[in-house]
Amino acid sequence: MKPKTIKSIKKYLFSVIVLLVCLSVIAHAHVFVYPVRTIAKIFSLPAASIIIPYSKTYEYKEQKTENTQQKTEKTTEKTTAENSETKLANAVETGGAVITETIDKSGATASFGDVYIKNKTTVNVDFEKEFKNKPNLKIKLNSKNPQVLIVHTHATECFFPRLVSYYPKSWGERDQDTSKNMVAVGKVIVEKLNKSGIKTVQSQTLHDKDEYEGSYDRSRETIKKYLKKYPSIKVVLDVHRDAINEEDGDKIRPIVSINKKQAGQIMLISGCETGSITGYPNWRKNLRFSLRLQQLLEKTYPSLARPLFFAEKKYNQDLCENSVLVEVGSQANLIGEAKYSAELFSNVLIKYLKQNT
Repeated sequence: MKPKTIKSIKKYLFSVIVLLVCLSVIAHAHVFVYPVRTIAKIFSLPAASIIIPYSKTYEYKEQKTENTQQKTEKTTEKTTAENSETKLANAVETGGAVITETIDKSGATASFGDVYIKNKTTVNVDFEKEFKNKPNLKIKLNSKNPQVLIVHTHATECFFPRLVSYYPKSWGERDQDTSKNMVAVGKVIVEKLNKSGIKTVQSQTLHDKDEYEGSYDRSRETIKKYLKKYPSIKVVLDVHRDAINEEDGDKIRPIVSINKKQAGQIMLISGCETGSITGYPNWRKNLRFSLRLQQLLEKTYPSLARPLFFAEKKYNQDLCENSVLVEVGSQANLIGEAKYSAELFSNVLIKYLKQNT
């Protein structure tokens, strides 16, 4: 082919390339890039130096598009998985909703200062007057002899395994695994009190293991054995987990945020002698202990404690002065929330007991 002809072809092709480049810039379409790049490569045209930057830009756009597609695919997979989980959850028969709330003082029937009481008895008590009577309590710090006893009448009471809006009917509320039930919560209190110099012992007996009925009779025997073995014990705590159930099957998860951390609300319970409840002569002394502890809880961690529950029952509190039943959270709480509550409760109890040394 004549040199003049070749030169004319190159000139023509260069014009085509320039036109395609202009079109690609105007239309922002990568479809023109590939023919330009191919022609430039075959004929070693200077236009290649112009096309390369554009091709890199569109290669980046192509990669970005590909990444977007991959993300879309992953999102679709995640959505599909979530839908499957939802379908699976819907397939499980639910027992009701889990309602998270901080129980306020509105349920109290009596109060003075920072102390709120829910009196469920027929006994007319001047709670403020009882509060002013100092309990008979003298704690020895760093003693080799136990000062505090912790028992669990309903030791197998446990907590929900995770947070849910609706709980499955299949979830149980009792567990014999001591790492998941009230024994684990009690251990937190024991460890904190012992570290503070207040010698504390714990019974890990599962009094409700085989049968719920008669649990208090069995825990009563346990308390008597400990008091006989360690006459130095001044305080007895029966640590439970509450069960807050609505009529429609919904369950309440009582919660309060303390130091940006969720804690299950607690409730102190003190019994009294009235009607058919006899043989409980020291109930006022126990009430005084509980009222002072209630006040310190409210002052230290507002709303951690629900109103003190005053009931027509003994709860084995007749066996020892300064006895109180402590409900930690409800079944809808997590065990981590209950353990944190136990930590906070321990801080207050330690301060309270050290005021009586």
